[in-house]
Amino acid sequence: MRRRPVRIVLPQWPLALMHTCLAAVLVLAPCWSLLAFGRMHGMSAQLAARPRAPGRSSGAVDAHMATDLSLQFAKLFGRSAHRPSLRALQALAADLPNAGVPTERLAYCLNVRFKIRPEQREAFLAAIMHDQDRTLKDEPKALQFVVGESTTETNSFFLHEEYVGEDGFKAHLASRHFAVCQAFFDTKPFVEGRQPVVDIFFGDHKALTRQNVPAFCLNVDLFPKPENRAEFVPTILNNKAGADNDEPLCLQYVWGESTTVPNTFHFHEEYTGDDGGKEGFDAHTKAPHFAAWEKFAATSPFTREPVVYFFRTI
Repeated sequence: MRRRPVRIVLPQWPLALMHTCLAAVLVLAPCWSLLAFGRMHGMSAQLAARPRAPGRSSGAVDAHMATDLSLQFAKLFGRSAHRPSLRALQALAADLPNAGVPTERLAYCLNVRFKIRPEQREAFLAAIMHDQDRTLKDEPKALQFVVGESTTETNSFFLHEEYVGEDGFKAHLASRHFAVCQAFFDTKPFVEGRQPVVDIFFGDHKALTRQNVPAFCLNVDLFPKPENRAEFVPTILNNKAGADNDEPLCLQYVWGESTTVPNTFHFHEEYTGDDGGKEGFDAHTKAPHFAAWEKFAATSPFTREPVVYFFRTI
């Protein structure tokens, strides 16, 4: 007897389902790619549409978003500047005193530091003093222009400048006297590795004109941890209020957050009194509001150690 072959009959629906799924993948994959591409490239528009803090106008400092201006100024000296993402910066600044003030009314502040080669000292002083003089006399939006030299290192110089809004600073960059100063900077008068470093911030104080006076000064950089920010800001506000209201030898205490790096804060302080103004600073360090600051600073609240530069005006 001849054995009949066994014939296995498979149901058709699994094969049909597999073909259908494969076709769906081939059709939908490009759509998914387009959706992902659109979502990624639409991120900046979504960030721009995020609601601002209550009471803030479209011209307000929107979380200290990075501006091209600080990068342009850094390039004037052949420096590069870090620019963080818009997402990183947009969550900040609502806790600062100037959060609801339009930018055109804010004090736009710069702290600058560099070291000049000894043989260029006199030429530098002539150039910077001319720039300082013409800036304060010819620029309606120039508030102050402080020039000082380190108390410990000869030919190490510091500047503190303030303008009414970014437009005031742009006007300064376009001025003839700045062009003269820039021409000197183009001769590369700086010590190697000590080219200008420029820190820009919006001050929390009123944008008022201030005359230069002999003073003992500090430029300070602080880097609080994000989780310590909620305590850092009130502590600084308390220290500033005490310096402004309770210290007769304190000439000014200005501070603000970097326009390019979140949770980086810059300060400029000036004191008067004996010993070239150091008496005023020593009195500040003995005040109760400074003791509150020291108590906070002792809790290791920083990502980096504070940086303090001491100098006297010239």
